[in-house]
Amino acid sequence: MSRFSSRLGRAAWQWAQPAKELASQAARRPDRFVIVRYEDLVRRPEPVQRELLEWLGEPWSPAVLEHHVVQQRRGGAGEVDGRNRADDPIDASRVGKWTAAMKDDHRRWLSERLARLADFYGYILDDPDALAPVAAGESALFRGADVDARIDAFPELELRAGGASGPYDAPYDPRELMVLRRSEYAWITRPRGVRRAAIAASAGCPQRTRARRSSRESGARAEHSA
Repeated sequence: MSRFSSRLGRAAWQWAQPAKELASQAARRPDRFVIVRYEDLVRRPEPVQRELLEWLGEPWSPAVLEHHVVQQRRGGAGEVDGRNRADDPIDASRVGKWTAAMKDDHRRWLSERLARLADFYGYILDDPDALAPVAAGESALFRGADVDARIDAFPELELRAGGASGPYDAPYDPRELMVLRRSEYAWITRPRGVRRAAIAASAGCPQRTRARRSSRESGARAEHSA
């Protein structure tokens, strides 16, 4: 909500739909898909990334634990999506940060709607530190086969159907697109009062304005004659 300026309902939708789609895709492609939870990654970065790289068939490098140093050397953007800092080191304290910032009524609203989906991924909304295991054995990778088996325990979520697509996932027709500068967009979408809009409409139609004025003058002369 804070990083992307989304309202509660929109933010909940933005989390729930991809979460459903992830489960659906993992179940369809059990040999090619794994899910890694953020909490596992930041709490145990080395063992989790070692296991992930091994699954990908990639060699281990200590540099993966120093992304903040690597990004600085590469000269990339300091700030990325959601106002995240690419040069920030791993910080496990952020796992439960949202619970301190979220209002109680917002948390209750989320719990009523998303608690079961959160449970599928091993989350307890009221206690971010109580992360339940979802992978087989001691693995940190929620593999496609594990996802497929777990889906059957949550039939009411209908996870095999996947998530709903949002406007950003819709195909774009280049004939329907328009490129605008930010300043032009701001001018087009600027707030307009009722009186200003009426004046602008009148100014754009001088003939209609003259016709209305002529009609009023004719009516006034007729009334005077009577």
